[in-house]
Order: sequence, then C-alpha cells, then structure tokens
Amino acid sequence: MKKTKFPVMNMGMVSVLTILIVLCMVSFATLSLVTTNRDRTYALRMSEGTKAYYKAVSEANEKIAAMVKDGKKGDVEFTIEMDDKKQLQVEARFGGSGEQALGNVEIRKMQVVSSGTACEEEDYLPLLQ
Repeated sequence: MKKTKFPVMNMGMVSVLTILIVLCMVSFATLSLVTTNRDRTYALRMSEGTKAYYKAVSEANEKIAAMVKDGKKGDVEFTIEMDDKKQLQVEARFGGSGEQALGNVEIRKMQVVSSGTACEEEDYLPLLQ
C-alpha cells in the first residue's frame, strides 16, 4: 500500500480561510459600530437644533401675542437667540391683512440666521482621520 502525500498548501487552507472570514466579519462589525455612533451623534445634534428652533418660535409667538394684547400698531422686527450660533429673526406687521395674517397680525418673516461666526472647526465633516 502506497501512502499518498498531500501538498503542503492544502493542509492549512481551511484554517486560513476561516481566519480571513473572521477578520472580515470583525472589520465589518467595527465599521458598523463607527457608522452607528456617528449617526447617533448626528441625530442628537439635529434633535437639539429642532428643540431650540421650536422653543424660539414659541417665544416669538408669545412676544407677538403680548404685543397684540398691548395694541401694538405698525411694523416690528426682533430676534430671538436659539443658541450661540443661530438666531430666529421675526418681522411682523400689526393691523395688516394677507395670507399669513392672524387676526390683526401679519408675520412677514420668521427665519433662522447665523449669528456671527459662519464656519467653525466643528462644522466641518472629517473626511480623513
């Protein structure tokens, strides 16, 4: 009986293939974790920005309601700070009529604008790390 010799390459092929599969799975898991963490951070930032916007809109409406109660007439412009980077600019006309007139108030502009610094370091998207 003659013993057949197996080539050296075939002996560890299954082990090498298993190690490569495990490495691929670990790298994909790491990429998933990093992506999920960035998405979470982005969602939290957006949530904070949305809360600040609606808080500023609520303050603007309260201010306009107080002016209506006091019998204000004419055009009014004011700003409300949302955070250290953004402001809500409001222009209203009292005693006006139009599509956006609410009773005797016409809200002409309610817009978020940047306050002061246009671009800061944290506003950039890190492409290479």
